[in-house]
Amino acid sequence: MTKVVKQLNIKTNIWTYNLFLLAPTLLMYSNQIRMYQLASAIIAWLIYMLLKYQETSKVIWIVGAIIIAEMGAYTHYFTALSCGIILMGFIGIALINKQRTIVKQLSLGLACFVIAYIPWSIVALKQIMTVSKSYWITADESWQTLFNLTGGQHTIDAVTIGMYLCSILVVAQLYIFLKDRGGVISQISGLLLVSILILYGLGIIFTLLNHPILIARYLYPLFFCYLFLIIAVLTNNVNSSKLMLSLIFCGLIFQNVQYMYIHTKGIMPDIAQIKQKPQKGVIKIKRVIPQNEADYFLAIVAKNPQQTFIINAKSIYNVTGRHKLSELSEKVRPNLESFTMYNQRYKN
Repeated sequence: MTKVVKQLNIKTNIWTYNLFLLAPTLLMYSNQIRMYQLASAIIAWLIYMLLKYQETSKVIWIVGAIIIAEMGAYTHYFTALSCGIILMGFIGIALINKQRTIVKQLSLGLACFVIAYIPWSIVALKQIMTVSKSYWITADESWQTLFNLTGGQHTIDAVTIGMYLCSILVVAQLYIFLKDRGGVISQISGLLLVSILILYGLGIIFTLLNHPILIARYLYPLFFCYLFLIIAVLTNNVNSSKLMLSLIFCGLIFQNVQYMYIHTKGIMPDIAQIKQKPQKGVIKIKRVIPQNEADYFLAIVAKNPQQTFIINAKSIYNVTGRHKLSELSEKVRPNLESFTMYNQRYKN
């Protein structure tokens, strides 16, 4: 994204990078090196190449953009949608600017992008059909997850802070529109914001039609690029100092430590100290394990095969009842036991 903002004649400084790193969304996914991180880089390169193409009209840039977009499309279906939306957005910008040659070449590039994605789309369609017939996530669970994602009762503080940040970004976007009316910066930032909203809307439609869970990190790559651009614009003329840099760096370390604490010890305090217990024995967990912590709990049980976990009947349903097709739940089932069964066996 540094190349993108330089292409837009925006100067970055210490404030830009440190405020960007302190963003709640970045902290939330800073410990996950997955396809979403790769997708962020791919989308940033795609935008940069399309901007270079708009500037120079050289075909090599659009060829590179289509290749990089296709690479992203094969990593994740939400990345494929993101790249497609951005390509269509640049076609729209070219139409507004009455650049007919660019419109034709970008349209041809978009067609090539879609055609090259057909082999994987056939596989994806078969997967969708399988999911719609037998999937362990129910429609109610999908909507509960969507509710939590948008500020529900189980939403963690980091996501809530992220929502406040989104409100600030809307105000920042209006500021950019007023400052750079019709300019390239306002066009690109507006395109990214609209792309995020479209992708979120498509996620809700998928939830309605096929009820998969819409996870926030699916929107992360687009938000990553949009957030960096907004912060770069807002910090364009801000002076920085070594003292402020040190304070921000300390704040970054502190927030990262707090986040890691929330998502390790805080998420399931009853079993956080398993490593300090004997390798073989009985672990009793009295509180109900909610469905959204079932995967984490199953992973803990799988890593401790010598131990028996005593949980209540509701927890057993949440952990194994929703995983009817899960091989992991079947594997760890012998290590799970209800309090009723345990007490009865103890009496006998």
